[in-house]
Amino acid sequence: VDETRSLLGQPTPCVGRDHELAILDVLFTECKEDSTARITLITAPAGMGKSRLRHEFLRRLKARHGAVNVLFGRGDPLLIGSPYALLGQAVRQLCGILERDEPAAQQAKLWQHVYNRVPDSEVRRVVEFIGAQCGIGSPDPESLQLRAARSDARMMTDQLNRAFVDLMRAECAEGPVLLILEDLHWAEPASLAVLQRLVRSVARRPLLVVGSYRQDERPTLADEIPGAQLLPLHRLSVDELMLLSTSMLGEVGRS
Repeated sequence: VDETRSLLGQPTPCVGRDHELAILDVLFTECKEDSTARITLITAPAGMGKSRLRHEFLRRLKARHGAVNVLFGRGDPLLIGSPYALLGQAVRQLCGILERDEPAAQQAKLWQHVYNRVPDSEVRRVVEFIGAQCGIGSPDPESLQLRAARSDARMMTDQLNRAFVDLMRAECAEGPVLLILEDLHWAEPASLAVLQRLVRSVARRPLLVVGSYRQDERPTLADEIPGAQLLPLHRLSVDELMLLSTSMLGEVGRS
């Protein structure tokens, strides 16, 4: 029973998801112990319990493994035309950047976070391109490298992707990283392209990417992310529904 998740004022158990939770736990353990990147995609129609599964997984993960570096991003239909909107959320969370922060404060937080993890010779490049990716400008004049990239779309895309991968590689050097991406059916192509490159580039790092999406809304998404393991959610059985109702309503739920 999860005291933090309530229904009708009562704490709720997570019913019928032991198999999926076991798979996620095994994947994280492999990533942590073997320094191997993994990506799994949870698929189900709306209302089938994808968010509850994620919540329960994080709750059990904390109980078993202690503090874990968890990054979060969510697809948004209003931002599907904004490149890197999905992964930009994860970067801002990672650096402790808030929407209400003044631009100078955002820049300072980004610089400090990158400076503490990336070799000195790479700090400015990573900060500039991550900043360009997430809409966090720099108070200093742009470098020649960034100005050159702005004039070449292919170069710019490559440098933006490289900067994100370099930052995540540095995070994985500090310890296991869990990247949770919800509502991937609304993810923009730019974030998906970075995700593909990330999993290839950090294959020998402790990274677990857990995505969730509605397969009925984006049936080809799994094909867009090579190497992803699908984890479809089944509908709860009558017995599982009975167990859930009984836990909520007691014996009244049996009638």
